[in-house]
Amino acid sequence: KIGIAHLFAVSGLHVGVLASAISYLVKKLKGNKYIDYFATIMVTLFYALITGFGVSVMRAFIMLVVYKTGRLYGLRRCGLSSLCISGVIILLASPFMLFSISFELSMLAILGIVYFYKPISKLLGFLPKSVGNYLAMTIAVNIAIVPVMLSAFGSVSLIFLIANLFLVPIATFLFPFMLALLCVSLIIPYSYVLLIPIGFVFALISFLSNFLASVPFLMINISFSVIGVVVYLIIISLLSSYFMIDKKIKRVASIIMIVAFSSVVVVSSFHLIDAGVKINVVTNTKDADYVILTDDSINYLVINGEITEYYIDNLHYYMANNQIAKIDVLVKAYFTKSDSKNLDKLTAITRANYVVTNTENSHYEAIYKLDLLFHDNIHSIVSKDKYTLSIVNENTILLDAKGINVIFSNVSSIYPSINIP
Repeated sequence: KIGIAHLFAVSGLHVGVLASAISYLVKKLKGNKYIDYFATIMVTLFYALITGFGVSVMRAFIMLVVYKTGRLYGLRRCGLSSLCISGVIILLASPFMLFSISFELSMLAILGIVYFYKPISKLLGFLPKSVGNYLAMTIAVNIAIVPVMLSAFGSVSLIFLIANLFLVPIATFLFPFMLALLCVSLIIPYSYVLLIPIGFVFALISFLSNFLASVPFLMINISFSVIGVVVYLIIISLLSSYFMIDKKIKRVASIIMIVAFSSVVVVSSFHLIDAGVKINVVTNTKDADYVILTDDSINYLVINGEITEYYIDNLHYYMANNQIAKIDVLVKAYFTKSDSKNLDKLTAITRANYVVTNTENSHYEAIYKLDLLFHDNIHSIVSKDKYTLSIVNENTILLDAKGINVIFSNVSSIYPSINIP
């Protein structure tokens, strides 16, 4: 919520810090550019492999390879070209990654740096160089990722500058030492105790992050459609130095688009324009899928699989972190006998008052419990002007939104956040 999730997740930031540390070490040891190239690539590749080659790590590693290869052969460096090459390679390997929030945020963060880092750093030239450069990078990144943040999460932080200025440098400084100590602990027994002070520092950072994220007036909450994201990206592309048109034409076109864009945002924030049905995954395991559908102010919880205390606690945590006060409708293809044991807890946490299910396939004890909790508010279909949510069979739930069909099933994969216009 305050723009520092990359500290606690495996991210491209870590790849960059690790690559910089290796290059610095090779330089101090008087190594040549070939040693630097192979040492940096091999170490970062090993890091990417042991961390599961996540989207941001993959993007950072590919860009690092392109950058290091170009520098090795004395080629002219271009950040935008490196970004495009890494994006194409990732999408060729996994085309559906285009709809992943991780991929979108990772690519847009670097796009923001490429577009705006230099001009913003010039504007902040009155500050000490290190502070000005760091602030310029933080502002550039957040300029680019704002539309996706609003579209996926419905909010954006106003405190990101302060959080990044004070918390990120501390974690960035500690990361190489933490990684080195982890490697040493594999060789020297009990040396892992040296990691305890670093753990306290990260616990403090986590505490401060949670505190800042809990302050209501530090957040902007605006609904953002896919069209709004596209228009926003066109505007920032027009404003960048990569768009080769006359400055006067660029200025006029940008002003017109900014006014139009601002109007759409203001109107959509008052729900006068349909912002679509948003799908967010809470839990996705081999045993169960918990997915929240949001349409305006109505929240649906779609469950495929078991209802257990673990999944309910996970749902409770997700709702608290995403400021979801209640779930209006529970949707499940059928309820088993074991599900009935946890229905009271699920209903208490979600505060749901409506159920969509197939009672013919449900266990009689579950049906009895549902009758006690929801009375006559049990149906097999929800039909609205924009969409229909229905039970297809005992394993499948269908969302038909303006002709776009989304199937919820234990055998299907759903990406962390999809917005259906």
